[in-house]
Amino acid sequence: MSGVKHTPGPWEHWGDLVSVAAPRIGAGNIICVEPPTERSAANWPANACLIAAAPDLEQDGSFLLDRLDEFASEFQDDDVARQFYGHVSPAMARFRAAIARARGEQSPNHSDQKEVGNG
Repeated sequence: MSGVKHTPGPWEHWGDLVSVAAPRIGAGNIICVEPPTERSAANWPANACLIAAAPDLEQDGSFLLDRLDEFASEFQDDDVARQFYGHVSPAMARFRAAIARARGEQSPNHSDQKEVGNG
């Protein structure tokens, strides 16, 4: 993955922190630490799991989007394939936008995005 600006994965959730692979002594391996407030601590386990999965979601999601584009190009004369692509293309656009936001290539303001499933 050339041009990656974030700490390369895999990341893992370990108790009160998310770190690169396995935690070792030294702050260079820590991605984030549980916030100290009670209010934010309630959501920490779910947030930490999502944060830890981020590099895989970005890499594998990009791969899947590219393969779907290839599929659409290869089978553009097939009615079923065109119909399938028509159904998934709004979700693909939202996913591309999410990846762009995660990469810092697009503003985090996504108020113009539709809810999932409302293609």
